[in-house]
Amino acid sequence: MMAIELASTEGFTRSSADVSLRRMVTYSFSPALKQAFEQIHGPPYLARILFAEIGGSQEEDLFVRLDYDGSMHPNSMSAGKRREIFGAIAGTRRGLEQVEGFLRRAKISNLRSALETAVRAWGVALYTSDEDHPDAPEEPALKEFVKSRLEHYSVEAALLERGAAESHAAFVEVPECDLENVLSGFR
Repeated sequence: MMAIELASTEGFTRSSADVSLRRMVTYSFSPALKQAFEQIHGPPYLARILFAEIGGSQEEDLFVRLDYDGSMHPNSMSAGKRREIFGAIAGTRRGLEQVEGFLRRAKISNLRSALETAVRAWGVALYTSDEDHPDAPEEPALKEFVKSRLEHYSVEAALLERGAAESHAAFVEVPECDLENVLSGFR
């Protein structure tokens, strides 16, 4: 809610073209989380948030993971850093490292392969979140693990569409039938 309110205020005060993820994360979100984290009289915000800003091309897309202590982890905001074409969050550092490694190796060609990759990445993060599983499992074990988790969890997916200027809504839910077609391969 803070992000939406800040973007609205920025757009109203300046112009909608001035609203950027870089500006909001650097000057608003990160300092607020850092201040709450360092304050001794109140509890910090226990959140790990993934923000995405869709650019004119894939090279201009920005993903920023913001941790509860105010630290920012962008896919590319500084010189010399390798640009990633994805953003990810996970419950543990090891899980995040495993997911990022998995996503770097992924070959995505269409919506179905993107959804399959996302479900597998989710499985990798859950699997490696405990001390007993330091590394991502091989494909048969991963598929069985995801199958067992789908009995207890539900999965939602959305697309961020580039060039949705007419509607100003870049967020579109993946149709249930497309998602179910992918999940049925894990059940």
